[in-house]
Amino acid sequence: MSSAGKIVKHLLAKNGPMTTQSLFAYVPTYQKEFVSKTHLKQKILTSLQGSGVIYKQVKRESATGKPTWEWNFTNQELIEKYKNLTFVPNFSITCSSLH
Repeated sequence: MSSAGKIVKHLLAKNGPMTTQSLFAYVPTYQKEFVSKTHLKQKILTSLQGSGVIYKQVKRESATGKPTWEWNFTNQELIEKYKNLTFVPNFSITCSSLH
C-alpha cells in the first residue's frame, strides 16, 4: 500500500468515519502523498475501496436531512493497527509495526 493509502487509513482510524470532503482538508498537509483532491478521490480512495479495505456508507442526520456518505473500514480490527502511526507531513511515514 502506498504511503497515501496508509495516511488515509490512519485518518479514518484516528477520526472515525469521514466524508470525502473532510479528507480533502488534509490535501495541503500531505500534498506530496495526496497530490490533489482529484487524485485522492479517483486513485487513492477508489483503490482502497476496490481492495476491500474501506467502504462508503450513507449516514442520515434526520428523516428530512440530506444524506452524507462516509468512508469507513470494512474490518474494524484495522482501526487499532493504523490509529497510532506517526507522520512527518511531506516526508515519510514511520511505524515499527508496519516494517
